Amino acid sequence: MQIDQDIKTYLDEEGIVERTTEEISEELERENPGFTKVLDKVTEDYERREISSSQYYDILCKIHNGMPLYDHFKGRSRGGVEWILQQVKDLGIRENANVLDVCCGTGLEAVFLAGVANQGYVQGRDSSQCMIDNAKRRAERRGLRNVNFSVGDRDELDYKSQFDFLLCLHSLTEGDLFYGPDAEIGMHYVLGDRFERFRKALRKGGKVGISVPIFDPNVMGEDYVDYEKKRIFSSLGHTGFDPVDVSFFQFTNIDDVCLNYLFASATAD
Repeated sequence: MQIDQDIKTYLDEEGIVERTTEEISEELERENPGFTKVLDKVTEDYERREISSSQYYDILCKIHNGMPLYDHFKGRSRGGVEWILQQVKDLGIRENANVLDVCCGTGLEAVFLAGVANQGYVQGRDSSQCMIDNAKRRAERRGLRNVNFSVGDRDELDYKSQFDFLLCLHSLTEGDLFYGPDAEIGMHYVLGDRFERFRKALRKGGKVGISVPIFDPNVMGEDYVDYEKKRIFSSLGHTGFDPVDVSFFQFTNIDDVCLNYLFASATAD
């Protein structure tokens, strides 16, 4: 896998370095005794949907050694972060492109792209105010004026033919939970609505880039990987995107967890 040097340099500058969960937790405990237990409890509550996404990400926005925990934990899968940025860059983003990053988090990808599209414009959007605050600080620290961040839900996009590229990275179905015999139908309906909003935000011929993490495919099974691919193919195809290209990247992160990242790209009709 060939990664451009500017991607590696950027991530180094932003402090996205490989460290294990244990190493991060030990540092946190030294600084704030008992905090890791709080973090574990909040994570469990979020996985059970007993707290909102905003409450969960408020914890991950806690600043540790100059940057949010969210970014420290991202470093555990540095190879995957590099691969996704490379896939995004390879979409062909030009200097004068306008880019929308849906669910932009702390702005890691959006700020990188503001450097690539330095004659264009990047809009980052996330439902978490604390994530947006961190994203703004990242852009200010790097002196970028062609990137803006705002609070907003992915299911409330109201842009009309404004962007050349739209990204939704690792957040396509974040927080979704469907139960019962109609769960599959519900998921397809939700994805269809999201992709339709994505398409409307793009200019004709604009491109969408979507990444989906598949945690430990050796446990989930290859059928699950194929299922994810078919689900995205189908939903994109039914909402006016063509053609659809899907890439996979399987790797083992520093915690020795096997991960499989899917990246899908398509062009708006």
